[in-house]
Amino acid sequence: MAQKRVDDARVRTVGKVVAELIPDRRRAEVVTSLGLAMPVGYRQVASAGGFTDLGEYTRLVLAG
Repeated sequence: MAQKRVDDARVRTVGKVVAELIPDRRRAEVVTSLGLAMPVGYRQVASAGGFTDLGEYTRLVLAG
């Protein structure tokens, strides 16, 4: 239950920032979800020696 509250707070916080950058609500929701999923995946990819340039993600967010 506590983890759900933390997760919900993260979604709200990141969602507010993303909504300021991306006016389309559906696209903002998708970017928020991907943005929250990325740190976990990023750690896994980086620890395996994989590609870790987040510049493409930044370009997609700012293209909105």
